[in-house]
Amino acid sequence: MDAVEPFSIRYLPDIRWQGMTRNDTYIILMVDAGFGMLNYLAYDYPRNAKVKFGCILLAWGTRCWYET
Repeated sequence: MDAVEPFSIRYLPDIRWQGMTRNDTYIILMVDAGFGMLNYLAYDYPRNAKVKFGCILLAWGTRCWYET
């Protein structure tokens, strides 16, 4: 999928993964491997997505979260 300019599209893009069925849900993680931090977590995607932004320092066990 090519990137588009947000002001030039009329409808939201249809983002799907090959092999994803109607009842599937996924967990999406964005990890900063250099600092050992979990930056973003989304679960139950795409049905009832719950998103958390965090800063877990995996080496020291520090946790902080912002949940939407």
